[in-house]
Amino acid sequence: ELIRVLDTTNFFIFEQIKSSLTDLEIPFQFRNTMDSSFNNFGSYEIYVTSDFKTEALKLIDTSMSNLAKRSITGLLFGIVVLGSIL
Repeated sequence: ELIRVLDTTNFFIFEQIKSSLTDLEIPFQFRNTMDSSFNNFGSYEIYVTSDFKTEALKLIDTSMSNLAKRSITGLLFGIVVLGSIL
């Protein structure tokens, strides 16, 4: 039985998770329902078997936390740089 572990409209996150799953040799399948013309509806989905559900969800949680930390760090850096210019 396949279980959906990711459903996102963010292509970068989708590719990052696919790469991480591949690196850890976690078998998965994906489905792309994103509209190819305008990208304004649909999503990118990743599925794993129940045997790998816990491991995949842990990886996704860690990846999303790291992405959020990098985004905040980048934002703070931009504010500091902009502040020093003004």
